[in-house]
Amino acid sequence: MQHPFFQKYPDGLALNLYVDAFETNIVFGSHTGVHKLEGLYMVVQNFHPLYQSQLSSIFLIALWYVQDAKTYGYSKILQPVVTSLLKLESDEGAQCLHRKKRNCSEGSFCIHVC
Repeated sequence: MQHPFFQKYPDGLALNLYVDAFETNIVFGSHTGVHKLEGLYMVVQNFHPLYQSQLSSIFLIALWYVQDAKTYGYSKILQPVVTSLLKLESDEGAQCLHRKKRNCSEGSFCIHVC
């Protein structure tokens, strides 16, 4: 990858984040839009393309009411996620525990809004 981050960390995680909205009730009902939610999802671009589109490879990161996004703004809602992602992208990385062994992972991300 050409990005300077991946030149420094060739084994870093390439994360693709996207937001999608959906209704939790019958779309044709009288309460359409009242219970509308948005979700932030993540796909790891380092996975083989065969696995990237599988449901088991799409991870839910955050979930919120659309009305809350209008009231408080995305910056407030996504602040904890952005803080974690910035730490992941820093030289510190994120500490992971796998089979009782600590590993440090770094990653970079891009966000798509659908």
